[in-house]
Order: sequence, then C-alpha cells, then structure tokens
Amino acid sequence: MALILLRLVFLTIFLRFIAAQQKTGSVSVGASLTATADVKPWLSSSGEFAFGFQQVQGTDNFLLSIRYPEEGQTVPTGSKVELLGESGLVLTHPQGTQVWRFGSISAIASGFMNDTGKFIIFGSNSRKIWDSFDYPADTLLPTKVIERGEGMNSTISPTNFSGGRFQLRLLQDGNLLLNTRNILSGNSLVDYYRSGTSDDSNSTTSCERVIFDATGYMYILRRNGERLYLTQRGSVPSGDYYHIATLDSDGVFRPYNYPNNSTGNASWEVVLYLLGRLFLCCCNVQGRQMLEEETSTL
Repeated sequence: MALILLRLVFLTIFLRFIAAQQKTGSVSVGASLTATADVKPWLSSSGEFAFGFQQVQGTDNFLLSIRYPEEGQTVPTGSKVELLGESGLVLTHPQGTQVWRFGSISAIASGFMNDTGKFIIFGSNSRKIWDSFDYPADTLLPTKVIERGEGMNSTISPTNFSGGRFQLRLLQDGNLLLNTRNILSGNSLVDYYRSGTSDDSNSTTSCERVIFDATGYMYILRRNGERLYLTQRGSVPSGDYYHIATLDSDGVFRPYNYPNNSTGNASWEVVLYLLGRLFLCCCNVQGRQMLEEETSTL
C-alpha cells in the first residue's frame, strides 16, 4: 500500500508539471501512447486526471491506468495503447500481440478524458459507447455510482494488479457486501461486511444504489430517497481536496483525501468509515484477526 501512495503523490505533482501541454481532454482517433519512461498521458482539461502508462516501481513493466491503478495485466516497455476507428481502445505488446481491447460495434469518433477522471469513447453519432467508470478496478473516484449487480475487486498485492482475494458488491437484493473470492475461479466466498439494506417486506427501504459524491462522502441511497451514510459525517474535510476510495489487497476498504494545493509535503489521509466489522479491521488487532481467520482457508 505504501508503494501505491508514493506513486499517487508523485503523479499528483507530475500532472501539474505537464498540465500546460495539453488541456482539451479530447483524444482523436489514431492517437496512441507507447510505454516508455518519458511517455506523456492523455490529460483531462484541468490537467488533474490522466489516462496513460505508469511504470511499476522497481521493474521494467508498465501499468495502463487512469491516474490510479487499474486492474489488469502489466506490460513491458514499448507496449502501446491506441484509439482506433473500427477496433476501439487496443493495448498491444511491443511484438504486436493484443493484450486487451474494448471492441466497437460502430465507428468510433473520439475519446475524451474528463475532469472527474473518466475516460469516455464516443461513436460517430456522438453517443457514448464506452465509459471507464463502468469498469472500476480497485479504486473509486468521486461521482461514481454503484448500481445493483455492480462491484469491484481488490488487487493481489500493491505490485500485482490482477484481481485479488476481495470484492465489494452491491447485490440485486439491495445488500452491499464485502466478501472474499477465489482468485482462480472468481467465485465469491465468505462475506465479512453486509449492509442489511434488503427489505422484502418494504421494497422502498431497500438500497437502490451506492453513491460516492463529489464532496468525498459515500452513502447508500434507498428507494425512498433516504441516505444511509457509510462515511462518518464531518470526517471529510471541506475545501479543495482530492478524494479516492480503494479496496486494498488486504481486504480493507479505505477512503482517502489529499489537499489539492499541496506542494508535495502533504500525505493521503484515511477518512473514517462506518462499515461495521470492516471498521474494526481498520482500527484494532481484534478486527484484523477476524478478517485473517475468515480468509485463512483460501
């Protein structure tokens, strides 16, 4: 986790340094990025979010990401990501082997990196056909909405970004879960947090969606409009801050904030969350032991 946080601080400073070079957010068909140490990412108009390659610390491999680690394979130096008119967003090894792609069912007109950290691909009719927020990895950014049936996985470790042992899921019945998972099969196993927001007797009190709002607060929105806050009220600082929430490789869901006007002397601060037993895991040895006992059979 320390390696990830160091990389986040570095990237915040790095983005400000290069922000003046490209501020439109638009990416034209045919544009490409090659994984090298000095590669410049595709920036949002504010320069605060970027789509591109990050070098994995201590290795010659690179991670394709949107500012924060994305789940997926790391690739060697010289790999390339391209936005192609008929093929979509394509990631290839230096030898030309395709690693990953978003395939298109219609001609692609352009891409756009917006100021919420979202990369969007538009078709020739200006309709959105792909949105990176629909495919979260281990990190959520503000304005992300988790609908029923959606979720995210942790990474295996701070340096291995493949899908790990833990999941955050919003079930179709309205319950928000944190559970362990089998890495090989992807099957869900033991849940160690359950929101209890499914109500068969009164569907209006069931969870409709989970919202991570622009101010850094996360809450469950019930169908009757009631909000059940997962963030302790008053724990998120007001003002100009970056906010993220990550499901880390140890199974703990951690929200963070970082001052936008920092010159590099600040650090990412963990925000207090009210997630039942998960909160114990963050704060004391007993909670950590509970999680380890439940995952020891994996």
